[in-house]
Amino acid sequence: MLHEIVLKIEEENGFYVDEKCYSIVEEFIEEAKKFPRDKILIGMHYLIHSKFNFSLDTKIELFSECLRKRKFNCKHSSLLYLVIAEKFNLPIKSVFVPNHVFVRWEGSSVFNWETTKGEKRDNKYYIKKYNISKNAIKNSVYLKSLEGKEFISAFYNVVGIQNTKMKEFEKAKENFQKAIELVNNFPEALWNYALASKYLGCFDEAKEKLEFLISLDTHLTNPAKELLKKLKNN
Repeated sequence: MLHEIVLKIEEENGFYVDEKCYSIVEEFIEEAKKFPRDKILIGMHYLIHSKFNFSLDTKIELFSECLRKRKFNCKHSSLLYLVIAEKFNLPIKSVFVPNHVFVRWEGSSVFNWETTKGEKRDNKYYIKKYNISKNAIKNSVYLKSLEGKEFISAFYNVVGIQNTKMKEFEKAKENFQKAIELVNNFPEALWNYALASKYLGCFDEAKEKLEFLISLDTHLTNPAKELLKKLKNN
């Protein structure tokens, strides 16, 4: 299941993962069984915020840390929704916008669900809030429904960021590459890959990723242009 893949990624990169992490998710699955299909979104919000008493904390990045400390960000809550979707064959997909993730219900009706708030949101809300360009939507960078395995890219990116903080740039680059292999136009992973490549002196690789990132017209277009200019001038 998706949570097992994420926890394995973290463990393989040297981060602490214990059996409690797996058992907490299993408890979620058992509790989710109590909700009818048409109430599962509200039910999941109740489970995360009330039954299991998780609190929002954007400083928490690793999923294992989220589970141990009962603190979460949008990636963690979206992952829990996707685990339930996978377990019970529900029409829930993940959706990326700049530095944020939510889920989309794609049943007889289609709507976005903000997992941090437990509320419906339309695309216009995200376009305005995150200042998403028309080109980024046209290029399927943002607001595209993603399959469960594609969502794993977000956690390869998270682990890569942790590697970078520890100056493990080779490992970071490998994880960013895995994220890009799952979602080739993932802006944050492209940007982070370019940074890791720069730190390692792989300037041609960095420039290649930056040029592609610029072509997508994302929230990172201007920073990418600035860094590319510096690399070309060196």
